[in-house]
Amino acid sequence: MVEILFVCTGNTCRSPMAEGLFNVYAEKHGIDAHAFSRGLFAEGGPASKNAVTAAAEFGADISGHVSRSLERADIERAARVYCMGASHLATIREMFPEFSEKVGLLAPGGGIADPYGMDLESYRKTAMQIAENVVRIANSLKNDAGNEASGDKNGD
Repeated sequence: MVEILFVCTGNTCRSPMAEGLFNVYAEKHGIDAHAFSRGLFAEGGPASKNAVTAAAEFGADISGHVSRSLERADIERAARVYCMGASHLATIREMFPEFSEKVGLLAPGGGIADPYGMDLESYRKTAMQIAENVVRIANSLKNDAGNEASGDKNGD
């Protein structure tokens, strides 16, 4: 099973939503992958109320989430690490330069804005942006697995 790691700042909004949405989508579509999430400055708190509500609207239950700080073992465990913003990406690459090749942004060309402290509609917009990107990632994993199973590793 492929393990995917999502990282944000406090692990209470964006990365837990990404984890939940990815896992729901992967399970629903038979993709042999699982996501988990961490924060650069997590304090062991729950997911924010609006994050729980927005994720639930996409079928993901993150109500039992407890934020956790990123550790080296998390980076080692993950096949890919997706950051919510450029600052997260830069920090992780600085902390763990040996893993730079497996770390990238969830949203190509930019980050996913932090809805922390905003209204539910802001969280819904963030969840939609996250959903679009986790679907893309999950489908690429499914396609990669299909190519490996058929012996088509080079895409020829």
